[in-house]
Amino acid sequence: MSFSLAGQVLFKKLPDFPGSARDDAFAFYHKGFIYAGFGLDQGFTHRNDWWRYNLATAEWQQLENPPLSPRQYVRGFVIGDSLYLFGGQGPNGEFYGDFYRYSILEDEWKALADPPWGARWAGVGFSIGRTGYLGLGYNGQESFKDLWAYNVQEDNWQEKASLPGPGRAKGYTSVLENKVAVGAGLIEDSSGLQILADHYFYYPLSDRWEKQDFLAIPGSYFFASSSYQQALLLGGFSRSNNRNTLSSSLEIINFAKEESDVYDIDTLPFRRGGNFIKIDDQNYFLLWGLDSNFRRINAFYSLELSPPQTAINTQVYPNPLRQHLVWVQCNQSQDIAIFSLAGERVYQASQGAGLVLHSIPQQLQGLCFLWVGKECFKIWVE
Repeated sequence: MSFSLAGQVLFKKLPDFPGSARDDAFAFYHKGFIYAGFGLDQGFTHRNDWWRYNLATAEWQQLENPPLSPRQYVRGFVIGDSLYLFGGQGPNGEFYGDFYRYSILEDEWKALADPPWGARWAGVGFSIGRTGYLGLGYNGQESFKDLWAYNVQEDNWQEKASLPGPGRAKGYTSVLENKVAVGAGLIEDSSGLQILADHYFYYPLSDRWEKQDFLAIPGSYFFASSSYQQALLLGGFSRSNNRNTLSSSLEIINFAKEESDVYDIDTLPFRRGGNFIKIDDQNYFLLWGLDSNFRRINAFYSLELSPPQTAINTQVYPNPLRQHLVWVQCNQSQDIAIFSLAGERVYQASQGAGLVLHSIPQQLQGLCFLWVGKECFKIWVE
């Protein structure tokens, strides 16, 4: 079974995962294979099984169980041909602070030294280049907002800038090339659950956070990934007036344009706590989670996204200008301004998206600066 949404998103149902249905598990893609395991199954039993799906043969294979104890809410990252896994919550509510390296090609696990911040679960984990990051999360008493970077070569940790908002667990993380979108989630305490709606960018190179006011989506347990530098959020859980709500939508968020596309996925079983597995910017898999009746599922789907329409780059021509006429092409409405070399504004106008011819003052000569919105072009007027 397959179906398309607005011609942009194509879902295809695949044979169910052959093991037990579950949620809050862990899965990732690496060189033609999906690796997946852990989580809480339909019998409320914590798992530590480990599986591999071959994209070429469309077959699942159960591998030897990892040496980690059964658990859910583990977090990790991939660097090169290694997976690094941390923490989680166990069958009796205990939480872990252990740290393991999984050699993907050799199918071998190795225990590493515990990180310096203590046990916790359901935080964030991601990698940028050759650096891995772990942080945030919950330890049964406190929600955290710290972030730590792992140097693989030196096998050590460095504390980075903390999330400026409240500590949290079960939020979302979307890696967007040189930055990471982090947000939503929840705070757990004696009074119950506080569902969060704030969103932030983290910039690893400058080690800074930046709050995003656009699209404050409350929720937790999202299926989360990224595509073409956009965040993808599917499903999610929220609570209002002591009523639990499960989302039935896929939201593709373009932070740069401050807009999003929302697709109704009510016909799919996925609602919260599953895995959004990225192959590339167009191809994904959806695995596990809870359905609309809060039942754990072993559903397995592929998802294909159409690439976004290529934006028209801003263009100014001819250059040098002759006859004091200049064409400006842009992909959205912009303010146009021309300044002389002395800094005097000699021309201003507004134009919509597309190609527009501008006639500039006849007395203007030599080097000038043409602004299209926030872009500046040096032009020569003959």
